[in-house]
Amino acid sequence: MKTIRNPKFLFKKSMLWETPIEEFVKSKITGYSLNVPCGESKIGDERVDFDVRHNPTKVGDMFAIPFEDNLFDTVISDPAWKINYYHRMKQFF
Repeated sequence: MKTIRNPKFLFKKSMLWETPIEEFVKSKITGYSLNVPCGESKIGDERVDFDVRHNPTKVGDMFAIPFEDNLFDTVISDPAWKINYYHRMKQFF
């Protein structure tokens, strides 16, 4: 007997936005853009993540972004939720 599972309870790929969210974010990007940490998202001219399996354009830490200040017109960030709120926002300070 095969078990049929409800698809809304199946695991989804992590570190990747669903298509409607990704399209919304893309529509808000202007100019040169940075996505950090990018996870598996392909949005952004420069995509930074510490996990090389995600194929970022640069390997790096979101707390030590490997670019000069004020370089980007748009910054996209969906940081890991297991990080304390104030540490998640530290990269923007």
